[in-house]
Amino acid sequence: TDEYNEKSSFTVWPNPANQQLFVSSPNGITVKSLEILSFSGTILKSCINVSSLSVDEIVPGTYILRINRTDHVKVMIR
Repeated sequence: TDEYNEKSSFTVWPNPANQQLFVSSPNGITVKSLEILSFSGTILKSCINVSSLSVDEIVPGTYILRINRTDHVKVMIR
């Protein structure tokens, strides 16, 4: 529902990111891990218990950002 999406949405910035990508979670929700994936599903970078991710070594392009928390997974496209 819209109410669920509103309460569980994350803020990701900047987009596009050149060096560092930041993730802000609502209502004190803890981010379990962040993963950057290619469209073929290959995990290019993964970090645990962080709110930012260095992307300077990743070739510019379009990727999938998977935000994992203990009870849900949110997928966003960069």
